[in-house]
Amino acid sequence: MAAVRRYRFYGAAVAVACDSPTIADWLDEFVHPSFTPHTGPVDFSIRVRTDPTAHAELAATRPGGTLRSMPCFALDRLVVAHPAWTAGERTMLADEKYGAIYALDATSAEVSSAPNAPLFRGGVMRVAREVLTTRALVSPDRVQLHTAACDVDGRVVAIAGAKGAGKTTLLAYLAAATGAGVVANDRAVADCSGDHIVVRGVPTLVSVRPESRELVPGLYRGMTHERPAHLTAAELAVATHDGAPLVTTRLRLSPPQLARQLGVTLGAGGPLAAVVFPEPAERADAVGIERLAPDEGLRRLHASHFGVSSDKEEATVFERLLHVHRPAEADATLIEAIVARVPCFAIRLGVRQFEQPDAARSILRTVLARSDLP
Repeated sequence: MAAVRRYRFYGAAVAVACDSPTIADWLDEFVHPSFTPHTGPVDFSIRVRTDPTAHAELAATRPGGTLRSMPCFALDRLVVAHPAWTAGERTMLADEKYGAIYALDATSAEVSSAPNAPLFRGGVMRVAREVLTTRALVSPDRVQLHTAACDVDGRVVAIAGAKGAGKTTLLAYLAAATGAGVVANDRAVADCSGDHIVVRGVPTLVSVRPESRELVPGLYRGMTHERPAHLTAAELAVATHDGAPLVTTRLRLSPPQLARQLGVTLGAGGPLAAVVFPEPAERADAVGIERLAPDEGLRRLHASHFGVSSDKEEATVFERLLHVHRPAEADATLIEAIVARVPCFAIRLGVRQFEQPDAARSILRTVLARSDLP
């Protein structure tokens, strides 16, 4: 019997039926609480199959010769494309990295695992995430940002910037030092339709660079497995061995694992109180908190729009199949609205300040004091 999970994200809903209960459990852990449990009707259904025979049947539909690649998953710096073909009414995609074949139509997807595909769960999550975010972003009141975010007493502070800017490191420091909850580590959707701008995290694998280990040691505490992100909490407990060497290379965590490593909660999101942009500090003991002028905040937030550096030129297969059309100027208009309503700051934090919590408290206290939220 399939293990079925239903999730909702803003107004979009999806059902995922897994022939492996462990995959269903892992997906629950990875996407919660950004995607909330749902009991009503769904827009899209995903069937997850790990039977090698099922994968072989789908693979047999692949024609010979070189296949064209079709844009599939829209990430920040690139749009991931996969070899594509058609079988009947379905669009087929071969994902070698995650060991999966995706069979897609307008209302459903079949995600089938190749034998011995250790990263397959990531492919399942990507399909569910792409469907939900693509549908959620149909609204002209929502924009996706390249940002980490933390929750301070029900108010969200977004940490925006390009890849490598230090978003995850600053998020981890602020959370570990003050107890602020984790909302997002890399991407979030902001809804500007109400009295307050509401931010919800988008579940994303957390990639922690080795240099972050020096600044926030708790990130690596007890970790003996390089890719715990692909394990459930129960599987990770079994795979962790006392006395084994700790990971010293890049570490990949799931969002709940990041929160557990930092000793904080993982939250779905809330009203946006401030946006901060990490910057390099000239001195090791520096603590710089600069309120940005509106035009500078606008420039930086435009540059932190998720996907701004991906060179996306055509709709993804999900956008085509789901018949999604987003107004061309929607994102720019919403980013202007965010900057007009929410204060923006540059944060410069020297490496020595990561050793104690005072700077974290000062940053959050200062930026929240400038917010209009109570």
